[in-house]
Amino acid sequence: MYKRKYLPSLTLLRSFECAARHESFTMASKELHLTQSAISRQVKELEELLNIDLFRRVGRRVLLTKAGRAFASDLSVDLERIRRSTLKAVSAGQEGNTIHIATLPSFASKWLIPRLPKFELKHPNIEFSFTTLNSQINFKAQEYDVAIGFGDGGWPDTEVTDLGPEDAIVVATPQFCSRHGITNPDDICKAPILHLEDRPTMWPEWFEKNKLASHSALVGKRFNEYSMLISATLSSLGSAIIPSFLIDPELRSKQLIWVGGEILKSESHYYVVKPSGATPPHLQKFVDWLERESTEAERERSYENFLREQLYRDN
Repeated sequence: MYKRKYLPSLTLLRSFECAARHESFTMASKELHLTQSAISRQVKELEELLNIDLFRRVGRRVLLTKAGRAFASDLSVDLERIRRSTLKAVSAGQEGNTIHIATLPSFASKWLIPRLPKFELKHPNIEFSFTTLNSQINFKAQEYDVAIGFGDGGWPDTEVTDLGPEDAIVVATPQFCSRHGITNPDDICKAPILHLEDRPTMWPEWFEKNKLASHSALVGKRFNEYSMLISATLSSLGSAIIPSFLIDPELRSKQLIWVGGEILKSESHYYVVKPSGATPPHLQKFVDWLERESTEAERERSYENFLREQLYRDN
């Protein structure tokens, strides 16, 4: 049988984690509102319990040992999971439910969040918590309920709902087009262009599809998020290739205009991704709502027609 004496109390673990984070008993005592001697005593008790030295004393300072640093790294993750589990339990015990969403920042800020008020009207008791999806989707390693990712949909041990492709167009402000004399796709070559860092082939592909010289396809300012790229385009720093669904309001208000040319239709799609198995009712409502919002084929066709009508009218 596993001996309970090897399970330290949360009080000891919290004091050690804080002291390890600061490498200072004094700063830990201030953060936890304890005396310095109390922190020292609790760390000593933990060291005796584990039978390892967590700190070494150098004059008045304390420095983590190799074993202490490894334990502190693991412990900070464990304590964060406890904190999140507690928040989930509190949420589940209340009338509402919280959905923890991991998503791409630009998709969230430009497409999802502006639509959430419509969902909230129907489901006022469902709350949301957002985090940035900055790695591969892995529900075992990360603490979120659902993810919205971009790819081929082949994430293991998951169920996916297709939200559609990333069809992108070349856009610029009317002021930028006027300043550089841009009236058709052929004119793009003579004006600055803006790039998304992780999509380096978009401009070369666009130039090739439009049978244009691509000597300027790799030159220009670069940004690592669509939200920054959109802001730079709105500031008339250049023309850019941007998915039309991310700039719907700007296109309809003519803050940005389509300069023409081929639409780049991506092979990858956006997906709602959830773990395999039973889905809580509040999460299923959210997934179903996302699908309804994004996959209306008639709306997509009419939107593309709107763009073409605007282009021909403006020209």
